[in-house]
Amino acid sequence: MTYTEPQEPVSTSTTANRRAYKGSCHCGKTRYISYITLPPPFISASDRSTTRIRKCNCSTCHKMNFVHIRLLNEPEDFMLLTPSNPFEGLVNYTCFEARIHWFFCGTCGVRCFSFAGEGEVRDVEIEGKKQTVWTAKREGWTSRSGFDYLSVNATTIEPGQEGFDMREWTEKGWIAYLDVKDEVGEPRLGKPYEGGMY
Repeated sequence: MTYTEPQEPVSTSTTANRRAYKGSCHCGKTRYISYITLPPPFISASDRSTTRIRKCNCSTCHKMNFVHIRLLNEPEDFMLLTPSNPFEGLVNYTCFEARIHWFFCGTCGVRCFSFAGEGEVRDVEIEGKKQTVWTAKREGWTSRSGFDYLSVNATTIEPGQEGFDMREWTEKGWIAYLDVKDEVGEPRLGKPYEGGMY
């Protein structure tokens, strides 16, 4: 499959819908809801104003099999249901500059999300019920700063939910491939960088 980055972002032909998707680790100790707008409003390898689906070739992402979904508004679009605080209820792995927390379940080992920044516990309404969740802290959050970061591992979203089919991401060219391993290439569509995977 050959796909090259268009000069201008390309709109998707289907209407984008923001939906709540449930996700979890394998044993169910980690559970979350992520509001994802699919299909992405437009397809671009580097524009931050759309849902970004990404695969990175760095050793961390590659060995963890992390398929990144960067959400449109992380503090509003990601809600950790259990545990109530990832710093206390999950195992916290950091590497390199130790800025990003690659949380994983201490029972089954699955990584549902990665995070850098400040979090907060707050009450939200989910499916008509008030629930206490952990989220990225709303006040002062800016994913464009480079200091605030939240990425959902798409492989942990429960399959079979309406509007969620990871096969179409490759088939329709929605995945951007990053070159963090060598840091020479710009994000691109269609083909992974050396050391990466489809």
